Amino acid sequence: MVDIKLHYHTKQLVPFNTPHRFTVLSAGRRFGKTEGAKNWIINECFRNKKKRGLWIDVIYSNIDRYIERYFMPVIGKVCQFDKQKKIIRFPNKSYIDFKSADRPESMEGFGYDTWVLNEAGIILKNERLWYNTIKPMTIEGDSTGKFVGTPKGKNLFHKLALKGQDENEKDWAFFKYTSFDNPYLPPEEIKSLQYEMPELAYKQEILAEFTDTNGSVFQNPHKVFFGKPSAPSPQKTYSHGIDLAKHMDFTVHTVFDPQEKRVVHMERYNKVDWSVQIERIFNVCNDYSGYITIDCTGVGDPIFEALASRQLKVEGFHFTAQSKKALIDKLIIAIERQQISIPSEYKIYLTELENYEYEVTRAGNIRINAQSGYHDDCVISLALAIWKAPLTVMNHKDIWKDESVPRTIAARMTW
Repeated sequence: MVDIKLHYHTKQLVPFNTPHRFTVLSAGRRFGKTEGAKNWIINECFRNKKKRGLWIDVIYSNIDRYIERYFMPVIGKVCQFDKQKKIIRFPNKSYIDFKSADRPESMEGFGYDTWVLNEAGIILKNERLWYNTIKPMTIEGDSTGKFVGTPKGKNLFHKLALKGQDENEKDWAFFKYTSFDNPYLPPEEIKSLQYEMPELAYKQEILAEFTDTNGSVFQNPHKVFFGKPSAPSPQKTYSHGIDLAKHMDFTVHTVFDPQEKRVVHMERYNKVDWSVQIERIFNVCNDYSGYITIDCTGVGDPIFEALASRQLKVEGFHFTAQSKKALIDKLIIAIERQQISIPSEYKIYLTELENYEYEVTRAGNIRINAQSGYHDDCVISLALAIWKAPLTVMNHKDIWKDESVPRTIAARMTW
């Protein structure tokens, strides 16, 4: 007699014990979707002899980690794991094959009775992978499967979720849970993430919502485009943000008026010698007197030193994954709250803002960059220009009480 203990928390019980053939589970991070799916497929293989199981994940390197951390601690004493072939074999001749979406050629030619498509929000971005490779392996009449993941825009995972909600689709079911539905996670820790993540990321990663924006970082940026550039005023102190050209990129110099909360001047150029760039930057900074925040990562160091030697108030900004996130988060807030404005004629800013996106990497980290084929120099320059500018719209003691304040405000706000 094999005694295997499979533990579910309360909210896992329904989606992983439903009688439907196909289940779509949209769940927030750390809900326990992988743990629940693991329990389900183990149970299926133990209860039925010669059950052909399949577990599909995003990348090949994840497989050993999942098996060692999720499967073997539970069934290691009674099952065998062939590490080379990525197969777990059960005493009753059932088995689970482990395959990855980044090696689709390894999947074809087999059929399965029960299967889990893990991280479905990522894998189902590629509809061809599903229809041409995975689906043909799972079409046998009594096969059962689970689509488990966190949304990543409205891709095929979203389409299947709608199918699960269709009353006419008797074989399909859909369930949605947030990160708050895991009873083992402290709610206050999850709630704090709403003040540390962009609103779109929070909705998808924590609340498991399918969003229309498909990864766009800035929401409705066109609303901050109005007005015209203005000439320098000797009575004002301006804030400069400078993103320096690298390779085929552009150097962008943004001048921001912290009093009126608006961009008043910009310059954008590429393929210009460093010596000429230094003179152009110096002249603009002389006209619009104030303080400068400049990208001093890599090639920016000598430019930073040259400007500092001319007695300009310049501060270098070193880009790391953490510092970039903080920089972009402040710009997200400023645009969401319409705390800044950009002259209508500076359309290149709008193009870059609309094509700036985030994605969740296979390691689970959030990465933000321009879409392929677009630049992000204006975005970075603008973010640097407002980095030191106070953009508070209300007293910080009242911000927690105001429900109109987006979740992205909170602790990141400069008071």
